[in-house]
Amino acid sequence: MIDTVKKLRTMDYPVGPNIKVNLPIINNMYRYIKEKFPEGTITIWCRGSSGAIIAGIISSKLKGRARVAYVSKPNEKRHDKLSAHMYSTGYNIIVDDFVCTGETINKIINESTITQFDLLIISGNLTTSCINKWKNKIKTICCQSTS
Repeated sequence: MIDTVKKLRTMDYPVGPNIKVNLPIINNMYRYIKEKFPEGTITIWCRGSSGAIIAGIISSKLKGRARVAYVSKPNEKRHDKLSAHMYSTGYNIIVDDFVCTGETINKIINESTITQFDLLIISGNLTTSCINKWKNKIKTICCQSTS
């Protein structure tokens, strides 16, 4: 299923330095997630600093119902040794600021043991080729528009 939400306009990049203009979009992502999954545990999957910022803000608003599963980028060192697979119970959603090549989403899908994610939510536009590539791995894809 494809859900388009006009309030998910493309975020300014990078997310952190532009947090003031990006926060309303992140809040709209949170509202969508809260409405779609009013109860239960949510695992928010992300990659990169922008994804981690978005996931952290959304997780804090869900008040103990969510946890963040971070998938490392190449050559990125982490302090913990925990595998992201350990966090895959409940609803599994992927958040990102935007999709360009799809590499981040592909990496999250391939690194996880999840057979089907419940939601991918991004800001901005998503191409039909990306949607077709992920339609068997993600139940709902939410973005501003498709092309």
